[in-house]
Amino acid sequence: MRSRYSAYALSHFEYVFNTYANQQRANLTVRDLADSSQSTIWVKLDIHQSPASDNNVGQVEFSAFYIVDNDLYEMRELSDFILEQGLWRYTSGDIITNSRIRVLKRNDACPCDSGKKYKKCCGAN
Repeated sequence: MRSRYSAYALSHFEYVFNTYANQQRANLTVRDLADSSQSTIWVKLDIHQSPASDNNVGQVEFSAFYIVDNDLYEMRELSDFILEQGLWRYTSGDIITNSRIRVLKRNDACPCDSGKKYKKCCGAN
């Protein structure tokens, strides 16, 4: 899960594409992934639970925090993974919540927990 999040944050969409299960890749392109994240700044990931996997199937519940147009959002999801060819691959996810938390002001603490002001960190243009 962390590697998928990091790939989204760094715009490494080919990696994200390759972490999808084979069945999901049939209906998806790298361009689709890039287009869906075009104006998104990913700032933080919190893993809530990652229960032990069973029978080559696993789940991860997480919150990903992101910024769009100076608005901070939290997307909380329960993701399903399967083990394919020795690698964990994403199959699907149920979004528990996807909500705006607040508008970020220039002098607010950056939500990525860097200790810097937003304007000097993730809000820098």
